[in-house]
Amino acid sequence: RNVARFFDLIQPSALLFSKFDIWPNCVWEAHRRDIPCALIAGTMHATSKRLRPGLRNLLRHVHNRIALQCAVGEDDAQRLRQLCGPDAEVIVTGDTRFDQVFERAETAPPLPDELPKWDDFCVVAGSTYAPDEEVLIPAFMALRERVSGARLVLVPHEPEPARLADAEKRMASKGLTSARLGALDGAEDPDDLDAVLIDRVGLLAGLYTMGQASFVGGSFNYRVHNVMEPAVHGLPVVFGPLMDNAPEAYGLLDAGGAKRVESSKELADCLIELVETPTVANTMGAAAREYVLDNLGASQRTLDALRQTVLPSVGERA
Repeated sequence: RNVARFFDLIQPSALLFSKFDIWPNCVWEAHRRDIPCALIAGTMHATSKRLRPGLRNLLRHVHNRIALQCAVGEDDAQRLRQLCGPDAEVIVTGDTRFDQVFERAETAPPLPDELPKWDDFCVVAGSTYAPDEEVLIPAFMALRERVSGARLVLVPHEPEPARLADAEKRMASKGLTSARLGALDGAEDPDDLDAVLIDRVGLLAGLYTMGQASFVGGSFNYRVHNVMEPAVHGLPVVFGPLMDNAPEAYGLLDAGGAKRVESSKELADCLIELVETPTVANTMGAAAREYVLDNLGASQRTLDALRQTVLPSVGERA
């Protein structure tokens, strides 16, 4: 009843789903009303519960009512086809997030003036959780034993007061001098700070420009966060073991633009190699950026496919 009421209120001409979050009742009601449905940037990893026999049989009655399914890659397309009939329209158009990340990097506003202007080797750690920081901070300290001027920009995924205080405590326990971005006024000597703790949201994409290497959080907690944001800036990308949610992380590994580490020691060794062997860092960074550039254009390919299937019927209805 709620779905029917929703359609009565909204009166959609088409229904688009993104990635994998497809709502069966919405698809069924749209099909009943002759409203075309499509999936864009569709993903399905090999261990998805949706591929299990019982659930797969149920979802077949959903996916075979979707007019067009645009998959991120061929592996995703093959798995989506397991949920459809043989006549289903499943094509590969790529991941639209590459276009979003690239555009965001190209149009990012200037960083806050109060941020320090460091000339030293800087690691930008984005979207971190406490389990990530338990690995990262000892690894960063091991790096500083070799490179005393190394700096850290730490960007917690959720900069709530308790998380910020916890991160400050972890850094202080290792002897790191840190300050929150909100407490900086630009008058501090940047050499007095070992780390800056970012206490606001919306800056991460631009903050990667401060670094010579990146660590992407979530990868020691639950699942890795956006690995494309540092890659588009040409930074070597490092992350932990939990990355099955992100095919682009595997893509970066295959392209030579990223490294996966399993422990604090492995992370330390990786960071030390990047700072002591500039050719390795430069090669990784260039490969990371090239990987993003090679995957641009998915938005236009997806729109072209929609115009050939779902969108023409919208025009006819109008």
